[in-house]
Amino acid sequence: MLSTVEFEIMGKHPPLVSNIARGPIIDTAALVTALHNGNVKAAALDVTDPEPLNEDSELWDMPNVVITPHISGGSTDYTKRAFAVLEANLYRIENWEKGFINEISRHKGY
Repeated sequence: MLSTVEFEIMGKHPPLVSNIARGPIIDTAALVTALHNGNVKAAALDVTDPEPLNEDSELWDMPNVVITPHISGGSTDYTKRAFAVLEANLYRIENWEKGFINEISRHKGY
C-alpha cells in the first residue's frame, strides 16, 4: 500500500508514517529511501517486513525511527473495541445491511 510513488506524493508535506497493521503494507526499502530523502519525516513501526526485522536493517539506527516489538494491540481496551466491531458487523449481516464498518476499500484509499 505504501511504496515509492506514495512516499513521493506524501513528500510535499513529509508525514510521520506509522504501521501497526501488517509489515508488508509498507515497502521497507522504499521507506528507508523516503526517510533518507525527506519524503517521510519519521516512522513508528510496530510491525515490519520482514518480521522480525533483520539485525542489519538501517531502520534500527535511524534517529527518526521508533520500532516496537509488535505490541500495539495490547492495550487494555483492545478486546472491548474488537468485540464492539464484531457485534456491529454481525448486526449488519443479520439485518442484510451492506458493508462492514471496518471494511477495506482500495477505491477509497484505506
